[in-house]
Amino acid sequence: MIPRRVKLRGFLSYKNEQEISFEGPRLWMLAGTNGSGKSTIFDAVTFALFGQHRGGGQQLVELINKSSNDALVEFEFSSDNKRYMIKRTLKRDKHGGAKGTQNAYRWSEEISNWQAIEDTNLAGPLRAWVKDTIGLDYETFTASILLLQGKSEKLLDSTPSGRAEVLAGIVDLERYQKLFEKADAKRKTLKSKLDTLSDQLKLIPEVSPMEFLVAENEMVEAEALVKTLEEEVETLRNLETTAKLYAEASRHAQELQNRLQTYQNILAQSADLEAKYRRWLELKTVAPHFEQISEKESDRREAERKAKE
Repeated sequence: MIPRRVKLRGFLSYKNEQEISFEGPRLWMLAGTNGSGKSTIFDAVTFALFGQHRGGGQQLVELINKSSNDALVEFEFSSDNKRYMIKRTLKRDKHGGAKGTQNAYRWSEEISNWQAIEDTNLAGPLRAWVKDTIGLDYETFTASILLLQGKSEKLLDSTPSGRAEVLAGIVDLERYQKLFEKADAKRKTLKSKLDTLSDQLKLIPEVSPMEFLVAENEMVEAEALVKTLEEEVETLRNLETTAKLYAEASRHAQELQNRLQTYQNILAQSADLEAKYRRWLELKTVAPHFEQISEKESDRREAERKAKE
């Protein structure tokens, strides 16, 4: 998390609106006399992130400036190259307490404006979102990142288990614990496979150097035999192709022989066909005369019939 800006109004010693920007240099120092409001800035950061202050999470009305009826805190920061802002407000109620609102926002480059993050207007979801985004809760944050006044010895004076818990929160040991568990599960799986292969290897009889040499020679002979068989197979394939071509040629030759026989038969009948053709031409020439004769014969018979009548 990289702080970018803190905005205050009506918060503790800051009655009027003030904005502190941390843009630019990588190192900043706040200086001033006691009571000038240096610690208030860090209180504002803590309150914005966790909704708590040095007095805890109760009596939030104490955070409102004595001369103000409400308070505003905005804290902008970067995490994983993304800009976020948390905004909290407080307002006095008629019972002497204070009611507040909260929300987290994400900067959108598309619209160049802040977009509210869903459900962060509720205290519980906002708390979970902060822990997920920066990886720290209030106790870890105030024990490691922001040491409150008078509580710098909290980490040193903690019990071993307490220090371990704080450090675990700082470096997120839970993530490494999960990685360890995954790695250990993978180790157990590989060990199980190794044991299985070892048991299988024990069942394989040992081979003497002489047996290995004999097997190697047999392998060489087998490879030579395979090569010879492959060459024979290739030869057979070529013969098969040649046989198919020969069969096709033979079939075509038989077709030509049949056609030749047909032509020879036609040629053998050519003399008779030619005589019949000439006879047909002669008949075609005299056919009109036969028709005339036939008509005249009909006329003659008709004349004879009339003559008899």
